[in-house]
Formats: sequence, C-alpha cells, structure tokens
Amino acid sequence: MGTSTKSFGSSKRESHDSSVFNGRRILDGLRPKVNGGSATGLPIPPLDATKINRIYCKSSERMTEDLPENSVALVVTSPPYNVGKEYDNDLSLDEYLKLLRKVFDATKKVLEPGGRVCINIANVGRKPYIPLASYVNRIMLEELGYLMRGEILWVKGKSANGSCAWGSWRSAGNPVLRDTHEYILVYSKGQFGRARTGKSSIGADEFLNNSLSVWEMEPESASRVGHPAPFPEELPKRLIEFYTYQDDLVLDPFCGVGTTCVAAKKLNRNYVGYDIKQEYVDMAKERLSTPPPGFAEFQRRATIEGKGAQKFAESLLEKCGFKITARDRKLKGLGIQVSFVAEDKTGRSWYFDVTGAFTSQRAGLKRTDTVFKCLGRASVMAADDDRRYARLVLLTTDLPRKGSSGDQALRATKGRTFFDAIEIGNEQQESRLREYAQGNRDRPIEGFWRPGEYGGPGLAPGDLQVPGSPSSERIEDAIPAAGLPGILPTTSFSLGARRES
Repeated sequence: MGTSTKSFGSSKRESHDSSVFNGRRILDGLRPKVNGGSATGLPIPPLDATKINRIYCKSSERMTEDLPENSVALVVTSPPYNVGKEYDNDLSLDEYLKLLRKVFDATKKVLEPGGRVCINIANVGRKPYIPLASYVNRIMLEELGYLMRGEILWVKGKSANGSCAWGSWRSAGNPVLRDTHEYILVYSKGQFGRARTGKSSIGADEFLNNSLSVWEMEPESASRVGHPAPFPEELPKRLIEFYTYQDDLVLDPFCGVGTTCVAAKKLNRNYVGYDIKQEYVDMAKERLSTPPPGFAEFQRRATIEGKGAQKFAESLLEKCGFKITARDRKLKGLGIQVSFVAEDKTGRSWYFDVTGAFTSQRAGLKRTDTVFKCLGRASVMAADDDRRYARLVLLTTDLPRKGSSGDQALRATKGRTFFDAIEIGNEQQESRLREYAQGNRDRPIEGFWRPGEYGGPGLAPGDLQVPGSPSSERIEDAIPAAGLPGILPTTSFSLGARRES
C-alpha cells in the first residue's frame, strides 16, 4: 500500500501520493502554466548535421544562430565563478549575473519543453561570503521563469580537505567554514515531464544512485585536463544518463575543455559546446577526436545493447578458454555466492566473482564500499578449512585509481585474499586470463601486482611470474595444511578489477 503526505512526518516514501501537499497554498503561483500539465509528442526539429557535434569558439549568447528552437534536451554546464581564475574576466557581480542571465535566456529558446538545465555552481569568498547558488536561482526562477526540479550536493571527498583557510585557529574569534561541496542546480523549461520519448541507457543501480541528492565524486585534476577549474567527467555522465535518451542533444554553453561533450559522445548523445577561448576549444576538439580507450567503447556497447557486466564476463571467460560449470553458485556453509565456477584446460576449478555494476560512472571497483564488500567475500572464502576455493577470481569493469583508498585496500592484502585483479574490457589485462585458462599458472602474472607487493601463500613478496614463464608449483602444494602464520588458513585467489574511490 502506498503512502501519502502525513501531518507529522512519514517513515516511508514508496508509491507516495502527494496530492494533499499539491493542494496546499504554498504552491500557489509556482505550478507550470501549461493546460493539462505538459506538452508531449513534440516533433524533433530538423538539426543541421554541420552544426551539431562540434565546439564553437564564440559567446553562447549567440547560440540561437546555430540551434533551432526546442532542439536541446539537456544543458550541463559550470559557468566561470568570476574569482580570478585564468579564464575569468574581472566582472562586477552585476556584470557577472547579467552575463548568466543572457546565456540562460538564450538557452531557454533552444531548450525543448520539459528540457532540463543542470548548473554546477559554488558559493565563493569569505568576507563576505557570496552565495552564487542563490543568485543563480533568482535568475532562473524569478527572472527567466524556469521550474526548479531540485538541487544536488556534490561532495568532493577527502581530496578537497586540504585548505587551511579556517580563519581563527581553535578560537571563536572568527572561525571559517571550509567548503568541500558544490551545487548542481536542476531546472526544467515550462513543464516537468519530457516532451519527447526515446531509449534510455541507464541501469537500475545507476538510476537509484543518481536519484539521490548527495553525490560523492573526486574533483578533476586541473593539470591533467589543462583547465584551471574542470569538473570530473563523472558529473556530466550521471546527469546525461539520468535526464536524456540516446541521440538527444546535450548543450554546454561554458564548455571549457569539453568535458560535457566528451561524456555525451561516449554515451551516444549529440552535443554542442561554446567557449570564447580558442585554446580551450582546441583542447576540447582534440579530446573529442581521440579514439576512446577500448573499455569506453566496450562499456558504451554494453549500455546500448542492454547487456550487463556479468554477461560480458561470461562471454570473456569462454573466449579465454575456461569451461563454465556453474552460474550464481551459492557456497555451502559460507553464506555467499560467486558469479561463475569454471574449469581450466587441466580440469581445475576457478571461482569468479563479477564485482561492481557496469555503469558509466564509478563503475566496477571505483567505489570504495564495493572494494570492501569484495574483500569481505574473498576473506570468507579464504577461511574455508578445506581450501576448496583457492582460485577465486574477481572480475570487474574498472580498477580503482592508483593510490586511491580502494587501491590501497586491495594492495594491503598482499595476495592473502585474492590472487590477481583483472579488468574486463582491457585487452592487456585479459591476456592474463587466457594464460590462467591454460592451467599452467599458479602464481600471479605481473600486471596488477607490482614487484615486491605479492606475499601470498608459499611465495616471498615480489615472487611473481613473468608473462610467458612456466608455473613451477601448484597452489595446493604451496599452501601448508595448517595455513600460513598470521593469515587465514586458506587463501582465495581473485582475478578481478578494482574500483576507484
């Protein structure tokens, strides 16, 4: 049974009936001024193929010269904050807000009814503190008539905690809040529902994660992308998959080095970007012209074809030479299950756990919480007294970023709870899988483990096999019956990939 608006709170939200709230006077004057609620079935205006999927070096105030009305499904942008970055002009607050007003007024003309605008903005300054998010809301709602859909709090994570601008140290004299978050303000044009329909590409887990109003994402490195204030590619990816269909048109009126456009291209959307600095336009074009890494295409195919990581992993194992003998096997007495059990060419069993969702952002083991779940399962299997699961292999779509919390956690095990880590879609890493499928590899091949890191059963740290070298001993012979001192009696080996945190 569904819930409805309660006069004193509610503990449930499923199938929620908000008709009571919608009848309240607080909404007077705020509802969309569209008879019947919304326009639907809007035809897609003809798009000039020469004017989309490109970056313009000019002010986005003139975007109507290039884009027809009602053609854009989504705007994702982060306007310059006017705080003295390399690309900023030194505008007064009034001049700055006037610029934003002009751009988002032009945006409204090209946006389809129900099209969305997502603006990444941060409040700036300390004396005084300038609430840019509040100013943007006033422009969008009161002056331009957009509808507010909500706001997302982008929490930047531990890497954003390095600022020493705390004001008076350990004193009530003048302590200062150190912002480790930014806002993503979300609006619609004229109505809340989309005017068009299409094919979505978002998975269930991804949809649930994106519908939450707090997103944790590490910020992008300015030096890596060559822009003083970039947002991470994960940010536009999440918004694009949440709010658009395949082949929709995505616009970034302040595109910088083209991160939004790169994300749109990878997700099979059309894009248009604007920037007034030729240097950034050139960098954006270069990023867009560079063929995506093998996994990006692999991931795009999986999304479009509706196949998940588990299906791709199954196909990969068979292609590499493993014979799958069980799927979603529950392990008796352990309370867990693995994705696949498979035999190598010699008939020995390997256990494969496909770890992490096949998504367009924070995929595989990029989420630290998924890393620890993975290690928990591996540890339980390693504790089995009969050592039945000595070849546990964790397959995933993404390894953690080097040096991240997830990466450190995986390497801290030193091979005591997994044997190897392999990223599906990465041809170089998949080659190790093919070697293991031949049945003549019992030590990890150098790749995930670096020299000096592995200290698994029967091996000294750094005792890795070099690709192409024969195996010298079987795992069963390498593990003493009583186990190894200081670690679990049995070690499980996992071929898998790790996620970034």
